[in-house]
Amino acid sequence: MAPRLYRLARLREYITPCCYIRERFSDSRVTSFVTGCYLIPMAIYVLAQIKSISTLMAGLTGSKSAAFASTGVLTAIMLLYESLGGLKSVAWTDVAQVRLLSHQKSLVVGSTLSHCVLFCPLASYPPSPPP
Repeated sequence: MAPRLYRLARLREYITPCCYIRERFSDSRVTSFVTGCYLIPMAIYVLAQIKSISTLMAGLTGSKSAAFASTGVLTAIMLLYESLGGLKSVAWTDVAQVRLLSHQKSLVVGSTLSHCVLFCPLASYPPSPPP
């Protein structure tokens, strides 16, 4: 089913699943319900991000006022970014972040494997018996 939906999404230029739901059911109540279902986990995610920045700033500075100020700044940046770019820019930013994280993961795995190949043979195998 996913390949058919992918082709349909490319053909009709869907950006979110709600675009598909709106066209498929042609009912604003269904679209609103699905949108609400998507907003619940998104709200939890955004609150977790704001809380993590606040906790990080409180730990770094030792001041709750810095944590409160950083929370306000982060919220303002998020709202500005969303209002200027819209949901499409957020979706493309997520795609870029996934690609970047995938490349970083490959670099970490590659450097770990190269470290093991280069430095593991230097260890004495089998270990020397105790005297």
